Amino acid sequence: MTLKKALATPSGTPLLGAFIGLASPPLVEMAARGGFDFIILDEEHGAFSRLGTEECLRSARFLGTPAMVRTADANPTGIQAALDSGATGIQVPSVVTAAEADAIVAASHFPPVGRRGFGSTTSAAEYGFRQRSEVMGAAQAETVVAVQVESRRGVDQLTQILSVDGVDSVFLGTSDLSLDYGFPSPADQRMVDLLRELIPMIVASGKACGVHVTDLGQVNLLRSLGVRYFTVSVMALIVQSMRAAVGDFRSHVEH
Repeated sequence: MTLKKALATPSGTPLLGAFIGLASPPLVEMAARGGFDFIILDEEHGAFSRLGTEECLRSARFLGTPAMVRTADANPTGIQAALDSGATGIQVPSVVTAAEADAIVAASHFPPVGRRGFGSTTSAAEYGFRQRSEVMGAAQAETVVAVQVESRRGVDQLTQILSVDGVDSVFLGTSDLSLDYGFPSPADQRMVDLLRELIPMIVASGKACGVHVTDLGQVNLLRSLGVRYFTVSVMALIVQSMRAAVGDFRSHVEH
């Protein structure tokens, strides 16, 4: 089953995605072998060149793990670059209007659905070894378009954003949402209350809902509200593991 179909299956087991912020193919391979359902390369906050993105996507593809790219912004050039490099889909941060969401959909799909340009020598086209009709057919069937709502403005316009055809999922950016609302952390009860309001709206629209989690204790609650996929940060997991290993070592040395 493709990632696009999995996201569109609300009764399925929730998916777990790994955000990766370093252009490291071995790190992508480790995440894929670790069992994550999909990977998101983070060009918004991470360190990626065009070649680095392509090499990481190639590593994921080698192991059969879907890999999306969170673009730096909604610029169509960046969206096309990610998809030409072989991304399964794109996730665009800080979307605040339906017009922006509509433009993102257009940039993500070939005509007649959208305005994405075709390049016969790209990684997505296997550098010319894949027929245009095959590339375009697969892209239409498999490309995931996700938008992030992570501001008061985005929340205020959520109903309009949800009306845009071609948006497969809406990702609630709890970190930036909590900042914009003045909450001390994404775990603040007021943030949880906001999620209780927003998630059912997304689910009712027929689109998948995604949420980044730092507290796995919230997963069952969010799942009950209809969250289809969760994400965690590989970098944060590495930090936690390092701290735990050093702490464990110190405790053995001191005792």
